[in-house]
Amino acid sequence: MNKQEIIKQIIYSYFKNDLPKYIEREKVFDFLDVRKVYTIVWPRRAWKTYFLYQIIDNLLKKGIDKKQTLYFFLERDDIYPIWLEELNLILEIYFSIVWYDRSKKYYIFLDEIQIVKDREKFALKVYIQFPNVELVLTGSSSKMLSKEIYSWLRWKAFSKEILPLTVKESLKFKELDIEKLSLEEKFKLRGIFEEILFYWLFPEVVLQNQEYLKTQLLEEYLDMIFYKDIIERYKFRSFEKLKKFRRILFSYIANFINFSKISEIVWVSENVVLKWFNAFKEAYSVFELKNFDFSIWKQEKSRWKLYLIDNWFYWINFGLFKQDLWVLFENLVFLEFKKRWLDEEKNIFYFKNKDFDIDFLIFNKDISFVQVVYELNDDNFEREVGQLSKIKAKYNKPAILIYNCNNLKTKKIPKEIIAVDFWNYIKMLEEF
Repeated sequence: MNKQEIIKQIIYSYFKNDLPKYIEREKVFDFLDVRKVYTIVWPRRAWKTYFLYQIIDNLLKKGIDKKQTLYFFLERDDIYPIWLEELNLILEIYFSIVWYDRSKKYYIFLDEIQIVKDREKFALKVYIQFPNVELVLTGSSSKMLSKEIYSWLRWKAFSKEILPLTVKESLKFKELDIEKLSLEEKFKLRGIFEEILFYWLFPEVVLQNQEYLKTQLLEEYLDMIFYKDIIERYKFRSFEKLKKFRRILFSYIANFINFSKISEIVWVSENVVLKWFNAFKEAYSVFELKNFDFSIWKQEKSRWKLYLIDNWFYWINFGLFKQDLWVLFENLVFLEFKKRWLDEEKNIFYFKNKDFDIDFLIFNKDISFVQVVYELNDDNFEREVGQLSKIKAKYNKPAILIYNCNNLKTKKIPKEIIAVDFWNYIKMLEEF
């Protein structure tokens, strides 16, 4: 059977079958009033396909006929490789089946577009020649979609990132609603806090009940990211040095990265270290955070703090000790902010100068200062709470202390500080 017949069968099968069942994510995008080409990027195993099904299902619930939508997975073995001409063929066959009508709106979702060479030409063609078609392209590289598509389409493109689950979503996957918990469920919630802290944010892992299988899945994720998205994609050759670099890089979780020191340890130039770091960042395994300043130049020159896509990537390399819980908790809080805004340069910073050292500065509707502490005690009370009191007095902006949900406070927290345990912080996030 030739590719043309296979493509036709795939399209007919999509029309005939119901959408697969999915668990809803909190934030999916709506199509804008101003027409764009939509690009969606994600780290591996963030379940972006189910995200697309949710978008399509939302369209169907609004009365859009299913034949006005098309989901097509491009990385199928029976049609691989896909060339630019075959993207045009998919479009041609689809419109021949549904009888293209200029008065109707069509929504086409092409999944794994990064495997097609010259994909930008196709996107530009659809945008220009088919004004009634909304095109959604997905790919596993932020560099591929954000930079390449934008270079062709400029202001005509709209990009969306998908990351693994928020804590609230992961609880939903376990059929727990943080807003409506019974007494029994509240006890259950306390019991699963460590799971969330250690390895509970990738969808497939959350749904898995056997611990050894969770570990196996996460090991596979780390290998796929490292070997396929970093080694293979960028054609790096220094395999053993890269493995050493990965271990060192992950050790900087919730701390300042020292590229110069890393280059000395790994025995490569600092330029090479920066190139490796950017590859890990493009693969969504790490994020950097800059110091807040109204001067963009000073922001860019500031030291970077490092955070990981999943806490498990840290403790698989280093094991677990009591002091690690502090950085894991801070990383978890960072991820919650990141998954809601997805652009740390505009919204999330740390704030450090000669007077203050604050974990997070949230710059959204207003500025908020956030300090994160896993265990609040007599030894660290003044350092953590005192900082917030002083910064509240100086700037008169919300000062928030987030602490471990099982934490016991040893002193009374001043009334000017908003002190919340982790679960209440999850509830109040939408208010930022």
